[in-house]
Amino acid sequence: MRIKHNVFDWVALGLSAAACLVSGIMLLLRWNEIPDKVATHFEFNGEPNGMESKSMLLIILAVSAGLILLFQIVMHFPGWWNFPIEITDRNRYTVYRLGKYMMDTMMITFSVAFSAMLILMTYEKNMPSWFTFAFLGALLLGSIIWFVIITVKGKADA
Repeated sequence: MRIKHNVFDWVALGLSAAACLVSGIMLLLRWNEIPDKVATHFEFNGEPNGMESKSMLLIILAVSAGLILLFQIVMHFPGWWNFPIEITDRNRYTVYRLGKYMMDTMMITFSVAFSAMLILMTYEKNMPSWFTFAFLGALLLGSIIWFVIITVKGKADA
C-alpha cells in the first residue's frame, strides 16, 4: 500500500534538506579556515575528547544526506515497518500514516542535529552541555507527542 505525501511530509523533507544544505554551504564557505584536525567526539558535558581530520566533516555531511535519502526510500515501503499491532485492512492506512508521521519527525530531528553538530564543529565550538538532552528529547518526545496529538484527534490525515 502506498501512502501519498501530504503537506507535513513535504515540509519535513524541505526542513531536513534545508538543514543539510545550509550546513553543507557553511562547511564549504569555511573550508580553508578550518584547522586540519577538528573535534569530532564530545564528552557528555560538551568537551571534546576526540580529534579527526577535517575531511571527517564531509563524511558527517554525507551521512546526514544519506539518512534523508534512506528515510525517503523506507517510507515508500510501509510493509517493511514493524508495528506492535496486527495490520488489518481496516487499520492499514491509519497505522501506516502514523508510522510515516513518526519517520518524518525522526528525519527532521536527525537532520537538524547533524547540521547543528556540523556547524559547531566547523566553527570549532564545543557542544553545549544541553545538546545531548535536546537531541534525545526531540527524537523521543517529538515523535511521541506528535503521535499522541494525531491519535487523540483521531485524524491520521492531519
